[in-house]
Amino acid sequence: MLVVAFVVVAVIMIKVVPSFKEVFTSFGAELPGPTLVVMAMSEFFVSYWYLIFGSIGGVGYFAFQSWRRSPKIQLLVDRAMLKLPIFGVVVYKATVARWTRTLSTMFSAGVPLVEALDSVGGASGNGVFTIATEQIQRDVSSGVALTSAMQTSNLFPPMVLQMAAIGEESGSLDQMLSKVADFYESEVDEAVKGLSSLMEPIIIVVLGSIIGGIVVAMYLPIFKIGQVV
Repeated sequence: MLVVAFVVVAVIMIKVVPSFKEVFTSFGAELPGPTLVVMAMSEFFVSYWYLIFGSIGGVGYFAFQSWRRSPKIQLLVDRAMLKLPIFGVVVYKATVARWTRTLSTMFSAGVPLVEALDSVGGASGNGVFTIATEQIQRDVSSGVALTSAMQTSNLFPPMVLQMAAIGEESGSLDQMLSKVADFYESEVDEAVKGLSSLMEPIIIVVLGSIIGGIVVAMYLPIFKIGQVV
C-alpha cells in the first residue's frame, strides 16, 4: 500500500502538476503558497526522478544484501522486530508459536529432545530465539530439565513454562507444547485481524490527505481567479 501511494504521488508530481503549471504561467498572477510548494516539489521530481527512484532502489538493494550476508545485522533486525511497538508483540507470539509447534511435532514423531532442538531454533524464524535454543540444547545435553533451560533464557512467558513443566512431569510434553502453539497461533490470527482493520482506514486517510492536499493546492489559483472575476 505504501509503495502504491508513493507511485501515485510520483505520477501526479511528474505528469499532472506540470500541466497545471503551464496553465498557471499563462495567468500571470501571483500564486498561493501551497501551490508554489507543490509546484516546487513537482519540479524537483521532474528534474531528479531518476535519482529519487535510483536512490530508493539502491538503498533497498544494499540493505537487503547487507541483511542477507551479515548474521550480525540479521540478529540486530530480529531484536528490533521483537521490540517494535504494537507489531513486536505479534512477532513475538508468532515466533513462540513456531518454536513450540516445531518442537511438539518433532518430539511427537519420536525425535529425541536434544536432536529435536537442532531444528527448533532455525524454524522459529528469529535469530534471538535461535541463539537461545542453542543454549537450551547445551543445557539439556548436560542434564538440565527443558523447563529450567527455557526459564534461564528469559524469552518464554510464564504460561509456556508452566505448560512445558506439566508436560515434562506427565510425559506428555508434545501435547502440552501443541496446546501452547494452538493458543499463540489463535492469538496471532486475532491480532493480525485487528491490525488489518485498524491499518486500512489509517492508510486510506493518510493517502487521501496527501493526494487531496495536492489537488486542493493546484485548484487554489483557479478558485482565487474565480473570486476576482
